[in-house]
Amino acid sequence: PGSDDRTGEVEAVLALLADLVADADGPAARPTVGIVSPFREHADAIGDAVLERLDEGQIRALGLRVGTVHGFQGAERDLVVVALGIGPDDAGGRVGFVENRNLFNVMVSRARDRMVVVTAREPSGDGLVGRYLRHAHVAPVPEPDLGSTDAWTNALAAELARAQVPTRSGYRMGPWVLDLVVDDPTGAIAIETRVLDDDPDAHIERHLALARAGWSFVEAYPSRWDDNVARAALEVPDLLAAARAGASPLATGPGATR
Repeated sequence: PGSDDRTGEVEAVLALLADLVADADGPAARPTVGIVSPFREHADAIGDAVLERLDEGQIRALGLRVGTVHGFQGAERDLVVVALGIGPDDAGGRVGFVENRNLFNVMVSRARDRMVVVTAREPSGDGLVGRYLRHAHVAPVPEPDLGSTDAWTNALAAELARAQVPTRSGYRMGPWVLDLVVDDPTGAIAIETRVLDDDPDAHIERHLALARAGWSFVEAYPSRWDDNVARAALEVPDLLAAARAGASPLATGPGATR
């Protein structure tokens, strides 16, 4: 990008850091922060500006790290600021470098909790950058739940509703449809009522993928209670409480803003 675009990105990053330093209530309230750019010269310019504006104590308090995407591979921070380093008039090789799928995937997956993209580029075009920026500008519309055709799942959901445990049936999560989940935006808990497509391998694969994404699980198969749904509904709330106690603090459940 032009020098004005680069300078604008640097100043925007510094303003964000100043707000973090000023607004934090104490060390426990501050997120760890990373600043990443695809381009070495841009990362260096930001790093130099940070050293000029922030003192060593402020940098340490934020756990601040500034670097390129390649330098950040394998590292994470609570908050990651991505300075794209491409402007409205850039095209060809520079944009293509940013849209390298491997680089782009690393760049947008370094944040544990929140990511901020700083750029002068408009959310247009069909490339990765344009699609990603458009997605950030417009919140996705939640898809409706699909419900379940499984008798045990539906009976358990009805009994849990009577026990004031709200659930959602046929909840869409990525490529999967989960039979039953707790309707709670503060946590992500799946209630497993049957094996996925009667395929144990596919079920385990889904379970592991969701666990990596922060989901917790309660096994509520009918065999556990000899098909007695009333007994299951009495015990499931305690199992849910145990799952919540061990849940990832970064997991978000149905109804949360993603």
